[in-house]
Amino acid sequence: MVESLTEPNEILFQNLLGEVRSSRKYRGLDLPEETLHDLLAQALTRQPNPKAALKTVREKLHNIVAPYLGDPDYAAAAQRLTDAYATGQEIDIKSACLELLGAHASTRERIPLLAEIYARLWQVTGKPEVLLDLACGLHPFSLPWMGLAAQAEYYAFDIHTPRVGLINHFFQLAGQAGKALVQDILVQPPRMKADVA
Repeated sequence: MVESLTEPNEILFQNLLGEVRSSRKYRGLDLPEETLHDLLAQALTRQPNPKAALKTVREKLHNIVAPYLGDPDYAAAAQRLTDAYATGQEIDIKSACLELLGAHASTRERIPLLAEIYARLWQVTGKPEVLLDLACGLHPFSLPWMGLAAQAEYYAFDIHTPRVGLINHFFQLAGQAGKALVQDILVQPPRMKADVA
């Protein structure tokens, strides 16, 4: 839709994108350009009124980013993980990971299952050598319970840049192969092959 815009419409589109990017709520998240572009293009298709379209985009972003579900202080979390790994003690590492998992509603509800869920999953799928964690949130901090080999490639995808940075810090501390990527999996689905997603 956007490619066929007339010049005045393209200017309007870019101005609306700028408003979303600069909003206090989302400017620090460094959300992928393709996500914002896609949401606005869809909203303008359904809502030709620019104000209504902008409202729709903000509502969708609110649901996608889900700040109301909780998020850690990323700088403090990175230091907490660094300190835990410095001890070399599994109990300290798991404790730091539990704090992070408890910071968001979607991962907090899985904490009681950590001790058994991965062993049961791997019985069905086989232990993966390549794992894709799509729209991962804070789920990668379950890694200490997964029993993956260090050389197993773990790729985590999320649109929240500070979260992705923390996950990459964690993977580096853990010596885990793979990485976290800022990528909107709906607009740009991963093309790599994996054993489990």
